Amino acid sequence: MFSLFEHLPNELILDIYQYLDTRDLYYGFWGLNNRFNTILRSLKNLSLTIEKNDPSLISLFASRVIRLEMNTWHEIDLTRFLNLKVLILHRTTRLQVAQIRPNVLPHLIYLSLSLAFDFWSSAQLAQDVFSNEFPSLKHADLGRVDVPFTRSWSLSSHLHSVCVCSGDPVIVPLILVSCPCLRSLQVQVFGDNHRIDLPSLRLSHPLKRFTFADTYGILSINDIDLLLNYVPNVEYIHLTLIEMSFTRLARIFIYRLSHLQKFDCYLNESMANTNDGLNEIRTMHPCFERIQYFEKNSGVCYCANTQN
Repeated sequence: MFSLFEHLPNELILDIYQYLDTRDLYYGFWGLNNRFNTILRSLKNLSLTIEKNDPSLISLFASRVIRLEMNTWHEIDLTRFLNLKVLILHRTTRLQVAQIRPNVLPHLIYLSLSLAFDFWSSAQLAQDVFSNEFPSLKHADLGRVDVPFTRSWSLSSHLHSVCVCSGDPVIVPLILVSCPCLRSLQVQVFGDNHRIDLPSLRLSHPLKRFTFADTYGILSINDIDLLLNYVPNVEYIHLTLIEMSFTRLARIFIYRLSHLQKFDCYLNESMANTNDGLNEIRTMHPCFERIQYFEKNSGVCYCANTQN
């Protein structure tokens, strides 16, 4: 005996729909009959991926989408997505960034952008994010963020995780001061900024995870020491640095990071006597007892993990 899909009860159809992408639901079932249309209109808390501008699909589902992932240069009207909680943009345009405003997307919890090319729109977004204009926002991956002219933001006490890249490492203390409850921070610095002006602050920030990449060799060992002084409670750290001695770096870890449990470092450094160098480092601190290094092209990657 054969059964047709449309013979299934609504409850079972709704269960099946949970395993299908919103686009597949629209292209596969919308317009077949009034019953399927009614079921589609009843769906809530949807996740939608957009790779082209489809006004009919967006019009039908936008107000019920809570997770939106966009991978298109087409301009999409974000004002239609009133209940959005998660927004991921793989291709960021000026209009899209300009639309990410608190009055348009007041319920955002998670925001992830590709590198924003437009300074003014991204500066306004950073101002909103780090000044608590998005009160529900917990995670922000903002792509490029430049240091504001005022060199300060107001308070954003709800942010737990932030990821940015910037041409000035002073972005690190600015974010830490703005986000007192931050637990994870990822920062990549770029360019040839030869004037480093990191402030001497006593933050004692509760940050637990810190990822920092300086692939241009902007910072000195003293600058790194100052950065780590901001985050004495870090338990995991990942550093990518150029022309930096790991032995000196390890001493800074010991002095600044008393709670350190795990670290990964990529350094453009080659040890003249690998065994002697590793043995010296392993005696410095229990965290370094299982340290290993791996040659990667012209550099050395040091890794340590205290977990068994």
